Amino acid sequence: DNPHVEAKGGQLDRGSAPLRIGYEFGEAQTFDGLIDDARMYDRALTAGEIELLYESRARCLDVCAVVSCDDGDACTTDSCDPLRGCLHQGAESLVAHWTGDGHMQDSAGGHDGASLDGGTLVYEDGVRGKAFSFGPGKERVAIPTHSALDLQRFSLEFFVRSPASEISRIVADKMNWDRYEGYDDRNFAVGISNHTCGFGKLMVYMSAPGAASGALAACGLTRVDDGEWRHVGVSYDGEVV
Repeated sequence: DNPHVEAKGGQLDRGSAPLRIGYEFGEAQTFDGLIDDARMYDRALTAGEIELLYESRARCLDVCAVVSCDDGDACTTDSCDPLRGCLHQGAESLVAHWTGDGHMQDSAGGHDGASLDGGTLVYEDGVRGKAFSFGPGKERVAIPTHSALDLQRFSLEFFVRSPASEISRIVADKMNWDRYEGYDDRNFAVGISNHTCGFGKLMVYMSAPGAASGALAACGLTRVDDGEWRHVGVSYDGEVV
């Protein structure tokens, strides 16, 4: 969806907090739903590139659904991997790829995740294969901080499916909310709004060095918590989301 953008100038605060997927910021902001095929890039992809990623993924799924194998070869969706052909758009800038296909491994850069509180993650059927499943009482994913993920220009892309709700939810973040978690800085957060951007619409927060809190940087135009799979792409070029 095309965002309504408020310009956000300057650099991001260096983020020592882990990158979290399906983060829970108190009971009032628990993300409830599925996240699939999350990817991070080390540059700002254009809107056209993000659209191509979505379109090529859809084409690739169609191909994989009908592919036939000879000589007893196993048919899998591996041929749809962005590093192996079909989803080549932006692959040279791909720094991490968490498929959520029953594990927390990063297939691109080795930045494997772990459950935030040491429990067992839950997976359900996703866009392809399995997807991370989040909700009250379920575990979250935490990826340890690393220079490759502490970027001043980046893109974050994923599929999300979430039921309608009247609470704000943090989908993914690298933010120290209120600095109570022991990290000394903030970075970014992507969530689904309950009021700031309109019910069910995407919201993006950014934090500059020394800022007391994250500042709203962009709002989506379309509600994404309708229980359907939605493709989300957030791109930051160092100045504007």
